[in-house]
Amino acid sequence: MCGECGNTFKRRIHTTTTCKYVAWCCNTHIDDIEHCSMQFIKDEYIKLAFITMQNKLVYARKQILKPLLDSLHTNSNDDNIARVKEIEKLLLQNTEQQEILTRFRVQGYLDPAVFSKEHNELLMQVDNYRKEMEALNHTQSDDMTVASETTALLHFLNRAGLITEFDDKVYEKFVNHIIVYSRQEIGFTLKCGLTLRERM
Repeated sequence: MCGECGNTFKRRIHTTTTCKYVAWCCNTHIDDIEHCSMQFIKDEYIKLAFITMQNKLVYARKQILKPLLDSLHTNSNDDNIARVKEIEKLLLQNTEQQEILTRFRVQGYLDPAVFSKEHNELLMQVDNYRKEMEALNHTQSDDMTVASETTALLHFLNRAGLITEFDDKVYEKFVNHIIVYSRQEIGFTLKCGLTLRERM
């Protein structure tokens, strides 16, 4: 992804008088240089940057990944679970209020217009509670995915040791996408949510 315009990059083969090489070019830059000044970067430089980033992460994994994993297992989970339980209680109270309203209406104690207004308000409240619960469950699910990705990366790095060659399988397993900030700096956005910058 281009750090200047946000567009994707395209793989191309560049040819010189002495050799051919793979390069990655911003699609906006290809179509119109005026709209994005980001120039191409060589594939080999990206691979070297990935090797450097991975080796740094091997050394710093306990300082970077362990705290991330710990926070995912504690803070957000506890807060979300507490709020979900609170919403469940509020939904129960709402159901009781609807039952009382309906009983009063049947017994003739409530004007139809008043009943309709208050009943609609309760239904809107239920809808809002359910939307919030869905969002919380989605966040919980996202946190679990990130925790799983972080754990997998941590376990891999514990065994990996330093590397000297680029490995496609490792890259695909742990990298979500790349952000190109300039021809000198890129960022690897990992599937665990971290974006690690690396000079080229």
